[in-house]
Amino acid sequence: MEGASSLDIHLFLFAGTGLLLLLALAFVGFSFLYRKRLQRQQLASTSQQQQLREDLLHSNIQALETERKRFAEDLHDDIGSKLSALRLNLAQLQQQGRPATHWQQQVENSKTIIDATISTVRQLSHNLLPPSLQLFGLSSAVAELAAWVNSSEAIRVELEDGLEDIPLDCTQQLTLYRIFQELFSNTIRHAQATAISIRVWQEGVEWRLQYADNGRGLPGNLSRQGLGLQNIEERVSLLKGSVSYPEGQGFCCLIQFIP
Repeated sequence: MEGASSLDIHLFLFAGTGLLLLLALAFVGFSFLYRKRLQRQQLASTSQQQQLREDLLHSNIQALETERKRFAEDLHDDIGSKLSALRLNLAQLQQQGRPATHWQQQVENSKTIIDATISTVRQLSHNLLPPSLQLFGLSSAVAELAAWVNSSEAIRVELEDGLEDIPLDCTQQLTLYRIFQELFSNTIRHAQATAISIRVWQEGVEWRLQYADNGRGLPGNLSRQGLGLQNIEERVSLLKGSVSYPEGQGFCCLIQFIP
């Protein structure tokens, strides 16, 4: 009887130990799976938040570009046409009435002011919505920007163009054009440079655009917003790309993205 009782106790202890071990393993397994589930949820939440930020940024920039387009069309179609009509009326008045010398001079002055205003309106319209970008694409529009800078004879632009080889949709072309506008503006306003070089090349499936000038580089007393770097970085993020500023003489901006 004592032997049977001892065997029962050992069996009970063995079964109890096994059960506790199974419970411990189940608890460890549950904890592991629970942590994995939390990690997946956190990752999904982070990814959703990132996508939400990108969607919001894209919507804001798209709304800005839509407003720019509308404003450019209004400038060109409404104000520009009215100024042109006013100038024509002044020219006819000048021819028909044969006014006195003083009146003649006033008409000439008015025509000069109107011509300057028409030119300003046209330039604003082109800056907001460049016709060359719409008609001929990014390569032509950037070449036009470079030619405009070269015309000042204060800065020489060397454009090693390969932009026409990049497969870009209209939104991507406009995004890159705005980036180039910002970069040219930075050089003209802050860099005190005499030369700009632009390179475009492909490495595998990735495209790289390098903009560099021989100016002062990145001054420490200007904010990223003041230099427009934040605008550039936000637009590059819309391309799912990256931007860096390699150190060296002058300012250099390297953009990498996959179309």
